[in-house]
Amino acid sequence: MRLVIGCPVAERAWILSNWLQAIEEQNIECEIVCVYSTSHDETKQILTEWGVTILHDQLPPRPVHEIDNHSWGTFSKYEYMALLRNKLLAYCACTDTDYFFSLDSDILLPSHGLKTLLDYLQAHEGVVAPAVNMAHFHNTAWNTMSFADPYHPGMAERKTKWPKSGQVDVVMAAMLLDRKGMEARWCAHTQGEDIGFSIDARYKKIPLWWLGEVRCDHVMRRYS
Repeated sequence: MRLVIGCPVAERAWILSNWLQAIEEQNIECEIVCVYSTSHDETKQILTEWGVTILHDQLPPRPVHEIDNHSWGTFSKYEYMALLRNKLLAYCACTDTDYFFSLDSDILLPSHGLKTLLDYLQAHEGVVAPAVNMAHFHNTAWNTMSFADPYHPGMAERKTKWPKSGQVDVVMAAMLLDRKGMEARWCAHTQGEDIGFSIDARYKKIPLWWLGEVRCDHVMRRYS
């Protein structure tokens, strides 16, 4: 089994070692691959020290406060983020990867979380997502992910209760893809490229699954 874990990274020195440590503690053989954009901090040094495979990109540096506050904010920026993420899919295709875990660099895996996700996806097909704390600060109340409003297929709404594990409309921020799942592509969308990915997967009849028992911390803010 060949497993790749990765995401685009910029200005992540404050959380990157924790993210890499959480992956290492899963005790599952994998290759970590990141699309690196020029940063003002030690992001590249940390990636190098941990032996991460680095794919370079020419995105101009953004002000640190924009990255800290997740301020992409425009359709063209989401389009660019989709291109970065699809670069990882292209790498997977070139390396005959069986599973790709798109895991944003501020999301920390719980103990044994990756094994649980792999076991689930091996019993199903497509894409499986863990629960992610989408609140703005570490260790605040858990929120659900966003799920598509059936009356507005291109949009997404926030649910107020945890859905049961099973098939869903939208996956975001952390998602494990098998070879079927890797047929989907990230696409620009007014609500973010992950919504575009979910819509493309649904169009291609790729199942999207939710596994609420695996809960990841999402450390969205520096020093939070």
